[in-house]
Amino acid sequence: MGGLVAGILDKKQRILDFIITEEGRNQAANGELRVHFASFSDLGVFYTEKSGSIAEDISDRIQFEVNVKPQDSLVLENPPVQATDNIAKQPALKPFKSRDFTIRGTNIAKASADGKKLSQVLTGSEIPKLADTICSSLSQNFKDMQIIGTFDPFDDSSDFEIFPETKVFEYTEKTRRRWGRQRPAWANVTRCESLFQDSRLSHLPNYQYLPPIDKNGSSLGSYQNFNKAGLTSYQDLMKELANKDYVDFQFEETSRENNVIIQPIEFQNDDIKKLAIIDFGEFADNDPESPGKHVFFVGKIYADSNGNSTYINIFTVVMD
Repeated sequence: MGGLVAGILDKKQRILDFIITEEGRNQAANGELRVHFASFSDLGVFYTEKSGSIAEDISDRIQFEVNVKPQDSLVLENPPVQATDNIAKQPALKPFKSRDFTIRGTNIAKASADGKKLSQVLTGSEIPKLADTICSSLSQNFKDMQIIGTFDPFDDSSDFEIFPETKVFEYTEKTRRRWGRQRPAWANVTRCESLFQDSRLSHLPNYQYLPPIDKNGSSLGSYQNFNKAGLTSYQDLMKELANKDYVDFQFEETSRENNVIIQPIEFQNDDIKKLAIIDFGEFADNDPESPGKHVFFVGKIYADSNGNSTYINIFTVVMD
């Protein structure tokens, strides 16, 4: 997540000083920087000792221009993808620093008790064992920004609660019968559809079949369409998900706007990865209290033996 950092400088001349963070510069270079929301922080404000809520006059204080801090990064980011790159072979995560951990690629280092230096590089099973602690540390950056909030007088609660808090899906090595013989129920990446044949991407123009025709509509050749039939409706998706294991997470306490950031992360021995998300779109329904459903696919991208990028879906998330 990239963006701008601002600071109040001179009440008579310069009101706000904006600088683009490192991630924001990367997004701007790729033409991907989009500013949708703005937030304000009082991290650098001096309050009076008496009330603790009134900002002191800083005219006589030495003032520094705004600078980038570690807590300005809120989410893990993958390196930018170049046009010639195979997205399945992209390097690991970009450097990310929180109060307790530093992430560089697939390496995670734990800070010392005083937080001044790195004391331990996690290896092996230490990474998945500390998964909850690492995730909590990532969200700590959001709190350390000290964003000024707005009290909603029409909201009964300002808390955030989700139920259930956790869900464990058990994987078993089931077998399937094919041509009279038992075979493992796993898929070979090379035999799976590549990104340009994946039905989960068939709703996007760049992944649709483009027949070779001229400007008059005349065919220039006969080429077979290898794309699978796409999912065209929410009902088609539900048919594919029938009899699959699932869980309903209820947001029991949240804001009226339900502004939620979700970041799926995979922890393995000696490894941490940010899973790939496909936005499948929004679908209308007849629910008057919560109109529409937003569907996301969460999974991983592999490179098959031919060098093609293949998406393997792990979860399907439906936001109602």
